Amino acid sequence: MTPVFPITYLGPIALYQQLLKLEKVTFEQHEHFIKQTYRNRCFIEVPNGISPLSIPVEKNSSKTAMKDVKISYTENWQKDHWKSIQSTYNSSPFFEFYDYLFAPFYEKKETFLIDFNTQLLQLVLTCLNHKLQSDFTVEYDPNPEQDYRYAFNAKNPTEYKGSMPHYRQVFSGEKEEFIPNLSIIDLLFNEGPQAKELLKLQQ
Repeated sequence: MTPVFPITYLGPIALYQQLLKLEKVTFEQHEHFIKQTYRNRCFIEVPNGISPLSIPVEKNSSKTAMKDVKISYTENWQKDHWKSIQSTYNSSPFFEFYDYLFAPFYEKKETFLIDFNTQLLQLVLTCLNHKLQSDFTVEYDPNPEQDYRYAFNAKNPTEYKGSMPHYRQVFSGEKEEFIPNLSIIDLLFNEGPQAKELLKLQQ
């Protein structure tokens, strides 16, 4: 059985460290949607630390399957997210090489969260030049052999105990400590083509 992963919104670096080790994975679509997780949030750098970007979803019961979760557009979160990403990474070395690829995601309106996340994930993998075969679960399996669905904790995103690549971040000159395990875009916009090699060095 292939490893089972969650479908995340611009997931953390730790998740992509694992994906780059693999040639084939299965993404979970039948789990109940879990609030305050990477399913609908990511973390980017800001001058004083980190900031979450959360995609609002339509009100669902606690038993709504991930594949059925709809994005809410009652607030203009797309404009806010893209403005935050631009203000943080506009001065990063490689933002100008990728911004035109990511910008359309903050203009078009996907209905389902899983579709939005999947398309972004595929874009990130393309930017990382990593070919990954993938499919989706056909039912919920509570105990798959290789289960990564709950391996990445969005409640304490930087408390990552594994090995993490260090690289120069946008505000590194304004703070003493490196911030680990931010969204994969933090690594991508700061390191560009070198991002893949940095991820592999820590495997």
